[in-house]
Amino acid sequence: MRKRPVENRWIGQRIDDPAIDLAALARSQGVQAVGPVTNVPDLLAALQLGIKTVKSGKPFLIDANVEPGYANILLSRHG
Repeated sequence: MRKRPVENRWIGQRIDDPAIDLAALARSQGVQAVGPVTNVPDLLAALQLGIKTVKSGKPFLIDANVEPGYANILLSRHG
């Protein structure tokens, strides 16, 4: 409707630089959290801790970084 270029559609939707510390936000609300997780061994450890925590009845958040290119094409600004 505003006749803006389609390639600019992602502006105002991208949240990074700096990235949001989702684990810190979760902890500030009383949720146990780890992250950002950037590799498989740390992810496996986070999953084990998360399963143990959830089984005890508490919420748990894992902030896992996903390598660019794995996003659904509909969510990608380059799609």
